[in-house]
Amino acid sequence: MSVKSFTARVSVNGTIRAHESWSDDREISGDLPAQVVAGSGITQATGSIVWASGENVSDGSETPWNMKGSWRPRRGDSVVITESDGTQDWVVFTGVIDKTTGSVGGQMRSTIIDAYDRFSAPVSHEPLLNVMPPASGGGDFRGTGLTHTYFVDVAFRAAGFFVTPKQEPNCLLHVPAQGTIWPHRGRCVTAGVRSGSASYPTNSYASWGFAVSNAQATYLPEGATITANDNIQMTMVVGAEHAGFAYLRVGYEGTWVQLAVNVDRKASIMLGETIVASVQLPPGDDVVQVLIKGYTFKLRSRSGGEATGVVAFGGQSIITTITLGADPDARVAGMQVSNPTTSFDEFRSVGFQPNAHINVSNVSLMGILRASPAIAGQTAAALLDEISSATLSCLWIDETGKAQWWPAAAIRSRNANRTITTADDILELNWEEDLLSSAARVSIKYKKHAVKLSKWPAVRVWQGSANQLESGDVTEDFAEPGADEAWVGVAETPTRLGGSNWDAYNKLRGSFVGVYYSADGQTSSAAGLVTDITMSKLGPNKYLIRHTAGTYPADVVANQSTSPIHTLLWDNRKGKPLPDIGAHAQVKWTDQTYSPSQVGGAGPELVHETGVWVPESTVPNVFDYLAGQTATPQPVITGMGIEPNLRLMLGDMINIRSTRYLGIELKALIVGMGRSHDSSGFSQSLDVRVVEAVKLTETYAEFSANMSGSQVTYAEWQQQGPVPPLSYTQFNTP
Repeated sequence: MSVKSFTARVSVNGTIRAHESWSDDREISGDLPAQVVAGSGITQATGSIVWASGENVSDGSETPWNMKGSWRPRRGDSVVITESDGTQDWVVFTGVIDKTTGSVGGQMRSTIIDAYDRFSAPVSHEPLLNVMPPASGGGDFRGTGLTHTYFVDVAFRAAGFFVTPKQEPNCLLHVPAQGTIWPHRGRCVTAGVRSGSASYPTNSYASWGFAVSNAQATYLPEGATITANDNIQMTMVVGAEHAGFAYLRVGYEGTWVQLAVNVDRKASIMLGETIVASVQLPPGDDVVQVLIKGYTFKLRSRSGGEATGVVAFGGQSIITTITLGADPDARVAGMQVSNPTTSFDEFRSVGFQPNAHINVSNVSLMGILRASPAIAGQTAAALLDEISSATLSCLWIDETGKAQWWPAAAIRSRNANRTITTADDILELNWEEDLLSSAARVSIKYKKHAVKLSKWPAVRVWQGSANQLESGDVTEDFAEPGADEAWVGVAETPTRLGGSNWDAYNKLRGSFVGVYYSADGQTSSAAGLVTDITMSKLGPNKYLIRHTAGTYPADVVANQSTSPIHTLLWDNRKGKPLPDIGAHAQVKWTDQTYSPSQVGGAGPELVHETGVWVPESTVPNVFDYLAGQTATPQPVITGMGIEPNLRLMLGDMINIRSTRYLGIELKALIVGMGRSHDSSGFSQSLDVRVVEAVKLTETYAEFSANMSGSQVTYAEWQQQGPVPPLSYTQFNTP
């Protein structure tokens, strides 16, 4: 029970409602020993509210069937709980009503939950490489980069959580740049670095997550054809660390417009080489947008900075390309180009407030992925749980409703922002020391990749079974990768072979379908015979190929293979099964184990699986992290009751100091929190993971025992003087 005075407000759909009590519990999920600081997925925060009876139940015994016009909480209503100490307010819960129960003549109680259910949204994505194959056969490879945070951002966005502005209506290009410059919308034509010989751009730290540096890329717009007479809006998020030059350029036939931010964080809109208007971005100002509407060029930043220029610009010239450029010292992300058609869509992203955060302050447990698998209809929750567990990352929705993603190494190195003491703040502290919390051995199971890559769609990834069709038959084949396999850059429009183009199959560039006809086992003319063949895409890496036979003579069959005799075919291409699917790349993963010789603790073996989400080069770092934290059993705090402190949030790092009682100071991560407020007051408890311990005091006996070489007696120590006038007993008491 709190000795401090706090006042609670419960707001439902923006209206304050009378209540008698509320409570909530939240935690950072983890499936490793309690002494290890790491995460494994997300756990929903839950709680309850008991509503004041005068608000909901009258002498007439109101029920859901007889509410007499009274207010009643309903499933899905938004809930915000705020606590105040009379000077400052703190949001302590953000979520929705899940369920409401009641009884005739009694009170109503609502169960409340956070926004976890939003993570039930489905996520699908094609497989990627950090260096993608050419946009067209024989072109240049596209160095886009790739980390698992890209897919964290994809899953967040599917669930309605955004680290950079959400995709605008009528979007032509969207590049969030959270680990790659691969676009969410638009087509990447070229990609690489602006300077140097690296294969892909640099991912740099920014307050929201990643920012891109040293990048050069060209994109084709997606959607409607836009001319110079149409409205155009460009968006860029600029990090506080930005100290280079970056631009987003929209190219028309014969001219271009450009949003640029220079080394001094001055944002400018340009028509060709002419600067039309500029705005200085002050510290903390990170979103800048340009609207070109008619002859008016307007530039606006989040903080309200605005500049306008008027230049004759228009005509039937259409947008041809969109180019991104960023120097090595640039820090930009969230690039967009859109066509706002209503005033509501103009400068839509300037007022953006992020409701998600991806922390990349320590990337020692991350790394560049060579490839990612296809994701087909997986829920955002399942995908995030998989990546979080593999990468040891902590994931939760905080008290304000913001999704948080922190790699274990980043959250472990977080500075403590509060100190609580046994003398003033701690009401109860329980601990345990379990020998089995340590590990006798640590093993990392990971997926090792192998890539076949070509500038042409010449990697053969799937081949049919040379089926035969008689008149009116239909055959359907599913072409999809096997387990632990992905195809990148599949030739999705196959070449239909037959007649005079059988030689197209000789070089095996692309995908091929076709049949040849035979009668009584001998090849036959195709004249007058029809077989319909279609290839349709069912998912990121799954295709349906359907053959429908027309009307054939009774002795004729269609053979799903290349001609065994046609003179246009090379001998080694004759009689090959069709369809034959080609791609630019085929990725296969195999199971591997990393477990070097080691001397561990007394517990069982700790086996951790990183799957495809941690590159092989980073696996030793994951091993070192886990081995270092499980080498010896460490005491853990199992529960701690404290005097209420509204400044503390889940995921905070705190110092727990006990100078007199324990003689220690602990740096600890808050991984669980329970709070309640009823008629007796506001109470709060914490679950923490101890990160490090520092001993504050030492007795003479301890000092003597820790001395190297010969030890000294108390009398000999006294002779070292000057010493305080303490007895032997006093001197040995911390």
